Amino acid sequence: MGGSPSSPQYESCHVVIIGAGYGGISCALKLDRYCKVTLIDAKDYFHHSVGALRAVVEPSFLKMTLIPYDNLLSYGTFKHDCVCRLNISEKKVFLQNEEIKFDYIVLACGSSVPFPGNY
Repeated sequence: MGGSPSSPQYESCHVVIIGAGYGGISCALKLDRYCKVTLIDAKDYFHHSVGALRAVVEPSFLKMTLIPYDNLLSYGTFKHDCVCRLNISEKKVFLQNEEIKFDYIVLACGSSVPFPGNY
């Protein structure tokens, strides 16, 4: 891939990443300077669950466990929306009011486990 942080090669490819958890964010940040990146998640913030236990005993830490996605990417875009449908053969992601064409797709939807104390 190539390019420099000041001039991303958006013409080279468009990568859509569905899911903005630890994996999706990591992937988006690494690709941000090399191609057009669109990160999609149903939440508009990242919940740093590891830090949540600290926030239980020290409430002032709560604001540090919820990190907004607005300024996450330098060049790419974040879409706060739900994916309704994905068509791999047409290379399209369908959101509630929009469709996005892509060259590559990353499914980083993650997993869910009971939050500590919810068993």
